[in-house]
Amino acid sequence: MSVKEDLGSLTQKLKPKLYWPNYLFFSLQTLARGVLASHVASGEALFHCIRDMQIRSGFPHPIKLARHTVHGLALFFDELLSPADVQIFFTSTLPQIARLALNLPILLQSQSLHLVADLKAAVNPSPPDTTLLLRLLRTQQAGMVLLRQELVASLLACSFLCLFPTEHRREEQLGRINFDKLFAGVYERGGKKKNENKLRCLLHYFDRVCNSMPQGTVSFERKVLPKEAINDAIWGSSGAPLCPITVLQEGCIEDDGRDCLQVDFANRLLGGGALGDGCVQEEIRFMINPELIAGMLFMPAMADNESIEIVGAERYSTHEGYGPTFCFKGDFHDLTLQDTWGRRQTRIIAIDALDLPGENQFHSMPMLRELKKAYCGFLDTSSMKGGQVAAVGGGGGGGQKSSVSQRHKKNQEHLSQAIFEASCGTGTSTSMRPIVGIATGNWGCGVFGGNLELKSLLQWLAASQAGRPYVLYFSFKNPQAKRLQEVADWILQERWCVGELWSILLEYGKQSQFHVNLFDWIMPQPGTQLCSSQHYHKAG
Repeated sequence: MSVKEDLGSLTQKLKPKLYWPNYLFFSLQTLARGVLASHVASGEALFHCIRDMQIRSGFPHPIKLARHTVHGLALFFDELLSPADVQIFFTSTLPQIARLALNLPILLQSQSLHLVADLKAAVNPSPPDTTLLLRLLRTQQAGMVLLRQELVASLLACSFLCLFPTEHRREEQLGRINFDKLFAGVYERGGKKKNENKLRCLLHYFDRVCNSMPQGTVSFERKVLPKEAINDAIWGSSGAPLCPITVLQEGCIEDDGRDCLQVDFANRLLGGGALGDGCVQEEIRFMINPELIAGMLFMPAMADNESIEIVGAERYSTHEGYGPTFCFKGDFHDLTLQDTWGRRQTRIIAIDALDLPGENQFHSMPMLRELKKAYCGFLDTSSMKGGQVAAVGGGGGGGQKSSVSQRHKKNQEHLSQAIFEASCGTGTSTSMRPIVGIATGNWGCGVFGGNLELKSLLQWLAASQAGRPYVLYFSFKNPQAKRLQEVADWILQERWCVGELWSILLEYGKQSQFHVNLFDWIMPQPGTQLCSSQHYHKAG
């Protein structure tokens, strides 16, 4: 089996004989020996090295590179970087990137051997289970991939050198994975500054891991909510209490929501434009936590009832700015503690909002879609009655281990029951209650054109129904979010439950025209105890 084969056949069953094609192996080996052997000491030389490996490596179809890749590499390495940084990159960092890529077959095999060994060493051993191994997690296929950070670094090294075949990715609903578009963006008009700084973040990541390879793991999980699990009627009858919500004008999710499940305002293709021209919330997070990029390799687009949870991605950089003003500011040492899997306890949930929904977003079906999407992300399936599996090749922990496939099977068996119990007002049981809150913000309200008032309340509903203890809402100083705290405090004071707030949103959506904004429509009219909806009544 060769690494040039498509991802599905490459990683579905990791057989012993994984190898690079001969010419590619020797090219990477030469690059790994350093500049005296490879003669790669400039951006243009690096481009020709990458192109030569692609053309002469025996790939069945040529890998397409973005039009201005050579110009972007030349500009970045020959003009934008300082001479000292250029020397460090070509004499030290690039050879180590090549070595990481060269070691990919070994690391893939090592990952499978460690998994089997750990399962055999379990207190109650079960048959070897490969459900954590690197593979394509297709849509409607709930499951998890657990990768060592060294393997993640190897995958990103291959992305940097543009080694991944691209011909089948569109068919599999997979996004961009090679770095060529990012290289080209440094040269192309309109993206120079932000793409330059995105590359600086990624080079800093390679500097860090090449000098001191982290030994933890990162998990990528596709969460699938049964399509029939939650419908309009069930939401309307829910008696689940609304959880506390705090609106923060200052701060950001990654800094001040560290102990929470942190929301990635995602594209349906995980990572969005991280390896292209994108530079908003999701793309920035993928630059400062580059290990997130690995998920773009094997996670196809999300369906309406899916989300992707990533646990353990380490942060390496600090930054400032947003969009065209984004700027790499330096090193970040992530002190987040690890769990028994070896994952840093940074939990990121990717949920994609409707794109440019217009006034249709207030209608029942679009609202239900967004509610189910957020609920799928916020529901904590790891605390269902299936137990937990201990670390696979990760740090300490000598506790009892259980088969991952059994855990997922049990989770699915109990998922519908748990959803039904919560939706009928019995709430989330103590044994299932998640211990972390939600850190979110203006999800789907930027380039996606969502209404902030509606999206904030839908996220609050989903978090409450999922049994989350609280929501931290980072407004990023958006003036439209100023009233959210006032509205939420009033609703909590009136002791509304999930079903009542959902019914009010449905009532608002029945209007033919929306002359009054949602918050004004919900709040009591001056001099009366009633809100605009004649169907409102006090809870209890």
